[in-house]
Amino acid sequence: MTSPVPRTLPWQLEPVSSLGTITAGALVALAVDVLFAWQISPTALVPLGAVFGLLFIAVRVMRGFGGSLPGAVAAFAVTGLGAAAAMALDGPAVGVGRSALVVAVVLATFGSSAAFAAWVERRRRAQPVIEITRTSPERLTPARSRPRVYR
Repeated sequence: MTSPVPRTLPWQLEPVSSLGTITAGALVALAVDVLFAWQISPTALVPLGAVFGLLFIAVRVMRGFGGSLPGAVAAFAVTGLGAAAAMALDGPAVGVGRSALVVAVVLATFGSSAAFAAWVERRRRAQPVIEITRTSPERLTPARSRPRVYR
């Protein structure tokens, strides 16, 4: 028996698990955190590009697009490694920029694990599609009708 309540919201393509929602939230939090790292960026275009990219992936995750979770893992990895490299290269930098980099590394670690777990959960819950083709009626042979004999 099917439930009369749909499992997806009207704007979603597929159902999104709670881990997918956590992944999207971590992407949004990372996008906001990248804005605080603008002080250590050589130009303002780098953080703005990262923010728009992260928000774009977050929307795709929340809508339930198929390849969005591996994309989220890649975005977390690139952002986290970039923040870790910036911390290693800048050395004794202090202030809001340094704090934003630490938070970015923590969010990237947490978010990538949530995105990977959501991807594994989606693959585990994927149901196989069974397709039954119907043969055309002219290819079917009529059954012989024999009279039944009762003894």
